Amino acid sequence: EDRQRGQGHAGGGAERLAALAVFGISLMASVQAAYERIWHLPRGPWHTTWRQTVGLAGLIGYILLAAWAGTPGQHTPAQPALRIAATVLGGVALFWWLQWLLLGSRIPWSRLLPGAIATVVALAGLRLFSRFVLAPLLVMNAVSYGTVGTVLIVQSFLIGVGYTLYAGCLAGQALAPPKE
Repeated sequence: EDRQRGQGHAGGGAERLAALAVFGISLMASVQAAYERIWHLPRGPWHTTWRQTVGLAGLIGYILLAAWAGTPGQHTPAQPALRIAATVLGGVALFWWLQWLLLGSRIPWSRLLPGAIATVVALAGLRLFSRFVLAPLLVMNAVSYGTVGTVLIVQSFLIGVGYTLYAGCLAGQALAPPKE
């Protein structure tokens, strides 16, 4: 019986990874489509799934970097600076590269930088909003409405993340230097 549970757990892990891949690549396809609309580009060819897969790997890598950045130098004065530097510089690098990757290098790097910076600034604003508004609402709704209240607040946060990704790119397109 223990052996069956162990195999079921391993299968569950494989199923979770498969779900992450499917939904993650779908997310990257949506981001790619939005970026192409923002930059007034025709839809990329059907075989660009590899770009979405690499973009998903980059996003997961950034999330891991941001989580790890809180570990070194814990309880020292340098730790907050390291965490901020890793998340801000890593975020600018990720969103600069992600636009370039998903747009198929059809827009020069120099025109994509303002969007990356705007996205990181928007995410920082969302973080502050989450800390001071969504976190208290999460606790209040969990007590008042249970799981449904928690899901609604988490869903609101994820919608905010989507808006920051698209708004950052849109602001970057508006602020981009003229075509070379």
